[in-house]
This record gives sequence, C-alpha cells and structure tokens, in this order.
Amino acid sequence: MKKTILSGVLAALCLFSRVIAQDHPALKPLKPGDPVPDITLTGLQNYAAPTLKLHDLQDRLVILDFWAMWCASCIKMFPAIDKLQEQYQGKVLFLGVNATGEKRTQIAAFFKKHAGEFSFPNVPEDTVLKKLFPHHSIPHYVWLYQGKVAAITDAFAIHADTIARVLAGSRGPLYTKVDQTHRMDKPIFLDGNGGVPASYQYRSILTPYAPGHPSSIYMQTNGKDSVSRIQLVNATLTQMVFTAWPEVGAAPANRIRLNVKDTVAYRTTGESFVWQRQYRFTYESSFPQRPKREALQIFRDDLHRYFGLRVDSAMENKTCLVIQRRDTQPATSTGGPGTNWFNEEKGAAWFKNYPVDEVTAALNERSPLPILNESGGNALLSLELPSFTIDEGSLRAALIKHGYTLNRMERPVLVYTITDQNPHP
Repeated sequence: MKKTILSGVLAALCLFSRVIAQDHPALKPLKPGDPVPDITLTGLQNYAAPTLKLHDLQDRLVILDFWAMWCASCIKMFPAIDKLQEQYQGKVLFLGVNATGEKRTQIAAFFKKHAGEFSFPNVPEDTVLKKLFPHHSIPHYVWLYQGKVAAITDAFAIHADTIARVLAGSRGPLYTKVDQTHRMDKPIFLDGNGGVPASYQYRSILTPYAPGHPSSIYMQTNGKDSVSRIQLVNATLTQMVFTAWPEVGAAPANRIRLNVKDTVAYRTTGESFVWQRQYRFTYESSFPQRPKREALQIFRDDLHRYFGLRVDSAMENKTCLVIQRRDTQPATSTGGPGTNWFNEEKGAAWFKNYPVDEVTAALNERSPLPILNESGGNALLSLELPSFTIDEGSLRAALIKHGYTLNRMERPVLVYTITDQNPHP
C-alpha cells in the first residue's frame, strides 16, 4: 500500500445522496464499547489480499473511513495516511469504506487517477459495515481496537495525539459523533429540525405578537456592565427604541420627533387588541458577553435590519417655555415632604415642596413645547395647576405667585429624530 500524509482536519461534512440497500437482519448498529463481530471483508482494493478478517487485526488500531468520490471533504483528508501509519507502523490501519452506490470500476479508476497522490486499502460497494455503523454524513470514522469499537468520530479526531491515547488504552476526551439530519427548506433548529444545539454563540429572532405572554423587557447581565442577552416580549416599537437608545427613553416627548411612515405603530397605550396583534413584537438576541454599549449596538443594528429604524440627534433652535426667577421671590415651600399628584379624574396637578428641576421634568412630559429651568437655582416649589395637561396661561399664573416668570423664547434644544426606512414586518 502506498502511504499518504494526513492533511489538516476539515470541518465541512458531505451529506449522503445515494445508498445501496441490502438486508442484513443479523447485524445491529454498534456503539463505542461494543464487541466487533467476526466479519470477513471481500473484494478489497489496494490491499495485499482480496479478503480481510477483522478479528485478525485485534492487535492493531483499525480506522474505518467512510467516504465517497463526490465528497470533497473526504478526498482532502486522503493525502493522507502515510505519516500516521509510518509513525505507528504495524499498529494502525486506515481502511476506506465506500458505501454510497459507486461502482467498483469507478472507484478503481479514481485511485488510478490519483496514483501519485494516495493509495490505501478500500472496501468498495459495501453493504455490511454501513449496517453496523449507520450515519448520515461523511467523512465518518469508526475506530476498532482489541476487538471492540473504541470510538466513532468525525475528521477532527484524526491526528497523532488521539491515536496515541487510543493505543495507550484511553479514549481521553474523544466524543461520539452523532449525526443529525434536517430539512433544508425549513429553519434549522426550529421545532426540532436538526436537533437542539448545545448553545448559541449568536442568535437574533423577531416574531409577531405572542398571545398569552405578558409584555416584558429583560437584559441578562453578567456583572456591573456586561450583557449577554436582550429580550423584549410583546413590546411596542417605541419600547424597543427606548431600550436600544436609553437616552431617547429618558428624553421628554417634546424632544422626540417621529419621521416614520406609520405613526400609529408608535403609540404606546390604550390601543385595541387588533392594534396589539399588529404592532407589538417579540425580539431576542443572544451573544458572547460584552459591555452594555456594545450589546445595545447589536440591538440597534437588528432594529435597523428588521424595521429600517435609526435615531439621529442634533441641537435645534426651538420655541421653548422658559422659567426664570423674578427680582423678588416670595416663599415657595409650604414645608413637609416633597410630593406630586396628578388627578386624571379632576384634570388637576399638585406639586408640594418639589425642586424646580423636578417640577420642570414632570411638566415636560405633558407639554408640547420644551420647558427649561433658567431660574438659576433648584429651590423647593409648591404649585397647584387646574389642568392635568399643561396650559401655558395657567402655568404662568401659578409660577408668578411664587416669584417666577414663564416666557416663550428661542433656545437650542437637543432633539432626537426617529426614522424608519422600511415598513414594519
């Protein structure tokens, strides 16, 4: 037998497309640890004798290499066996097994064509070994040693260190190759198509509204500022934007501009079930642990990919309601703890002993115009407003009582613009 050098391990697998069927009722599939039956292989190619009895090789490590001429990954493994068999001369035998329907004459021509590259013992037109060691993908390697199945592996295990461990009587970290099949016209790993992966390195999914699930937002953190998963269940587009861009979520509505095709999709509350089903989505992405800012960038990239969403920010001159202090300022606090109360039923609002900055922030949530605190301080303020929604005249009158003015002025304000380039799914 011409010896060949084993090349680098290949990750790609060739899938079967043809198999010759023949019944062998006495043969059952074997697994690592099972004894090997006394089988005589006939019609061998590239071997000193036309037959080979497996039990005669119990003192050698026999590695069955299931392959096909159309399997590029298999053939790239052939140049080949020489180095390993030279290193373990008399201890290791690689035995090719062709069980995919290719004819003996075709295989002989194949070896003749590559005579200067590789040549190893081969079992053509096999109908027995494939029954003992069924598989769905090739290359497929079965390790036989001391009358038992030592291991069943893919190409990653074919190297000198692994062979040395098996010859020493230890399988070490060897694993058993488990073939999975999947329909290529269906999403892989969904509904059991292709099994279940041990884990996902990266995964991103988006689904429509999921009935029966409460709306939720969750980030899986692994430390103070490290994230490995982002999940939003039955979330609105507005919730998604506010999660991906926290600075937008913290901004009052009067600093956010919608430049979108369908503003209805960005409503947040009080919508019908029909709206919920159309405009709420479930999203999840998982990835290797990374800083939160990088994790949020993955989320932003997905929102752009799925919805064409992006957020831009710029300083703009806008008409604002500016709170300033008058020359004389009466007492503004009535004493006691700070509280606020918005009575939606009566349409009124109260602030008691509230800092001016916090009053301003609360008013901004209900004012179409940005409200700015330019009073030069953050004194405690007690206000009673007759209108739950901000009425400029009423607010001005209430502030004047406490020594403040409210005037319309042009001011530069940071504005966030939400844009979608594509319609929602």
